[in-house]
Amino acid sequence: MDRNSIIGSVLIAGIVMFFYGYLIPKYDTKPVPKTAKIDSLKQKNTSPEAAKYALPVVADTAYTNQVFSQKYGKLAAFAQGKEALIVLQNDLVKVMASSKGGKIIAVELKKYKTYDKKALMLFKPEEASYNYTFMAQNRQIRSEDLYYSLHSQTDSSVNFRLQISPTSYLEQTFVLSANSYVVKHSINTQNFGDVLDKSTPYIVLDWKMQTPSQEQNMKEEQLNSNLYYKNLDKKADYISANGSENLEQPIKWISFKQKFFSAALIAQTQFTNVSGSDKNGEVDSIPQIIKQFGAQLRIPMPEKDNGSTQLSFYFGPNHYKTLEKLDIDLEEEIPLGWGIFGWVNKFLIIPLFHFLDGFKLGYGLIILLITIVIRLIIFPFTYKSFLSTAKMRILQPEITELKAKFEKDPTKMQAEQLKLFQKAGVNPLGGCLPMLFQMPILFAVFRFFPAAIELRQQPFLWADDLSRYDSIASWSGNIPLISSTFGNHISLFTLLMTATTLFQMWQNNKMTAGSNDQMKQMQVIMYIMPVMFLFVLNSYASGLNYYYFLSNVLGILQMWLIKKSVDETKIHAQIQDNKKKNAANGNKKTGFMARLEAFQQKAEQAKLNQKK
Repeated sequence: MDRNSIIGSVLIAGIVMFFYGYLIPKYDTKPVPKTAKIDSLKQKNTSPEAAKYALPVVADTAYTNQVFSQKYGKLAAFAQGKEALIVLQNDLVKVMASSKGGKIIAVELKKYKTYDKKALMLFKPEEASYNYTFMAQNRQIRSEDLYYSLHSQTDSSVNFRLQISPTSYLEQTFVLSANSYVVKHSINTQNFGDVLDKSTPYIVLDWKMQTPSQEQNMKEEQLNSNLYYKNLDKKADYISANGSENLEQPIKWISFKQKFFSAALIAQTQFTNVSGSDKNGEVDSIPQIIKQFGAQLRIPMPEKDNGSTQLSFYFGPNHYKTLEKLDIDLEEEIPLGWGIFGWVNKFLIIPLFHFLDGFKLGYGLIILLITIVIRLIIFPFTYKSFLSTAKMRILQPEITELKAKFEKDPTKMQAEQLKLFQKAGVNPLGGCLPMLFQMPILFAVFRFFPAAIELRQQPFLWADDLSRYDSIASWSGNIPLISSTFGNHISLFTLLMTATTLFQMWQNNKMTAGSNDQMKQMQVIMYIMPVMFLFVLNSYASGLNYYYFLSNVLGILQMWLIKKSVDETKIHAQIQDNKKKNAANGNKKTGFMARLEAFQQKAEQAKLNQKK
């Protein structure tokens, strides 16, 4: 390269460096924080009239004015502004509302804490979205894009407005009553007919919420969190996990239900065109998100002049009596079991539990008293069951003779057995009575105790929380099969429940008549079942296993007392006396035995017809 070429290259390089270094402005590449977005805009001075109504200020650029005017029409002045945060609170709940969108952005339940003793936030600003869309001057307007002016506020209420003149506005109000979890919400209009489109008489409401983890066992918490809704003329229902659904019928309320807490939106009349989604969150992420709920629905647009649409929120615990007082069937979102199991909870367990809770007793003692009351209720059936078992045991030699005599004719043998039972005045199914009455209670408490928020974070003995499993030993890491079925801990209440169940089985088998192969097989199966339940219940609420343990202990004690008080010699004499009386009456069959023999005869006749 010659000298001229070198000089030319240097001059070109210098010009390029000068151009990039001085003529092109330097831009800051650091991201602008969200909170700095509004502050970064150059604000213009507001007129005295605008200041009078606290109108938001807008950017002082013709381009921005033009864009917002095209997008928002008469509402363009509200497309920019500064966000004001307002706190409403009473003794139970603290609610934070924002002027941006005129909505509730965070809720704290003051009487409760998370499992790690932190403030319990039902949701935070970054975890919730509440937006309604309406038509104004042929434009689709989103409420969350607008900055409302703060018209008035107190400790328990706030009024946000989109005010375009002294007598024309759209407002959103929130009112939190004393000693209540309910926030009343209204959307009101005053002389807003020139803005709102008459052709669209409804608002489309879009509500989303990510529910954070509040409990230690996040997977179990996720399993018990669902999107519930209530049709106007049906019972409450829910959307299956990781599912979405378009609800054909109008609904009264929709609830983002966590295990122990709920955020519910309640209509004064009804919601229509409702769709909901229930997606599992990532429990292993940070922060841990249990569920991602979403709901879209229509609510009536307020009248253009002096109109109002009334709604309300429930932000609070899934406490049965608290929800029941709302008188909208919101308590149906608590899973108490279907059919008879739910009735047992509603009409026996819950009233008894709350009656005892009124005495401010410890929950360990309350569960003990509930167990005693239930055992006293079923005691008469337990007593009759013991007598029936004792009679069957006394008749066992005669039953054995019949089996040997009619070994080749099972149908005839069964008929003769029924005759023997009739003569002796024995009901062969009498031993099933206690189980028949006890099973609905066992399944009812299986649903009640894990769902009872009263037991949440309540310690008893070695259990630090009666609403979750107790642990006397635990380990980390994944053990194949064991971790997935049993868990990584050992629950002492579950072990005690299993041990007493096995002992009760052994006690009952000793009193059960018969030692044939079929009976022995049944006894083996009965011993296996408690061991299977050990794996199932090891991760269930310690309050539930504590109840089962107490029920077993009281059942064993009842059976011991009955056995001590019953004289089998007198029972034998009574059986012989019954035989004589029935023989004198011509062995006339009545009641259950008559129906049982009639059924037996029909079965025998059916077999004969089949052979023909």
